[in-house]
Amino acid sequence: MTTIIKAQLLNTFLEKRTEVRLFLISRFRDVDLAEDVLQEVYFKIDRISSKQNIINQNAYLYRTAYNLAMDMRKQAQRRATRDHNWQETRALQSSSYDKQPDEKLDQQRKILKIAEELKRLPPQCRNVFQAHKFEGLSHREVAAKFNISRSTVEKHISKAFKHLLLNLKDTS
Repeated sequence: MTTIIKAQLLNTFLEKRTEVRLFLISRFRDVDLAEDVLQEVYFKIDRISSKQNIINQNAYLYRTAYNLAMDMRKQAQRRATRDHNWQETRALQSSSYDKQPDEKLDQQRKILKIAEELKRLPPQCRNVFQAHKFEGLSHREVAAKFNISRSTVEKHISKAFKHLLLNLKDTS
């Protein structure tokens, strides 16, 4: 992309900034998110590659802003879920001191059984499942990490869940 086209896109961004901000606020009801997204849109325009051909600059700005806002919202939800799960885990660990030795042993056996069943999955399936469930990555992020399609990610996760459900039925 020539510097002229990049400059035109930046000018369009500066002209439409208020409109895009209002669009984001009306869509997501979050002023802070709108401001963060606008900053990211500016940086994205600044880093734009010469390979991109942008025909409609207004559409590009709105679509980029919307996509970034959705990504930020999803990331915040995953973070909140992960934090909540972490707090629950910590609570369970602290309450495990109150459990009887038999209960602790039973819980450890269940965890080992799950780990064993995960090892029985094909490596790619296991890696995809662990990246999604344990690392908290979205399907899109897992697909990018392993250079596979989102559909393949969904199939691997579904396969892993089915495997675990079938092989852990008797472990309750």
